[in-house]
Amino acid sequence: MRILPDVELLSVATPDEQINGDHFVKYNFGEFYNLDRGSESTLVLPESYQKEGDIEVIKNANLIEMHFDKPGKAGIKLMTPLKNQNVYTISFLVKGEIPLALKLYRIKNDELQQELEHGIKYIDNFPVANDNWTPFKGSVLVPYIENDSVMLFLGKTNDKIGNIFIKNLRIVEHLPFKQAYNKRAPWAGRRKGYLCILRALEKPERL
Repeated sequence: MRILPDVELLSVATPDEQINGDHFVKYNFGEFYNLDRGSESTLVLPESYQKEGDIEVIKNANLIEMHFDKPGKAGIKLMTPLKNQNVYTISFLVKGEIPLALKLYRIKNDELQQELEHGIKYIDNFPVANDNWTPFKGSVLVPYIENDSVMLFLGKTNDKIGNIFIKNLRIVEHLPFKQAYNKRAPWAGRRKGYLCILRALEKPERL
């Protein structure tokens, strides 16, 4: 997921604009994010982690070794610094004897919520080799999650037994380059229709 179309298709007034009495809903058509252009910054990841299930973990510098002796879901959980409505890319090298599972979960009031949907999802059996490092690189758009946190799970969700090795785990935050798509010459007009249904509120609320 390196090209994200219509990320800002629908937006509302910022908190500062709403405080000043400026309330609106805005549609922004014909724009996409290009993650292969623009700038990025590497996030600092925590050194600590939690274990889930039956697993032995050895962490040494940039290498994480996970040894699974029993069937069932098991792995490590790391709290990440991912925030609202930003785009991130997770990358690392992996090798081992069993497929890798990678999950991003929303954490609300210290309780596990649903898996994040916009990008990295349903990665339960990422194929790995035992004698070669396989690169993984996946991007995610974090939706509006208020002040909640995001947890990263790495491990397995199957009943296989074996080892997984992860090297050079990295998360970067993107300031993506914005590009227009479906460009048309100024004199070549096109009319498009869009249906918007509005409902009056009995009690005014902030957008």
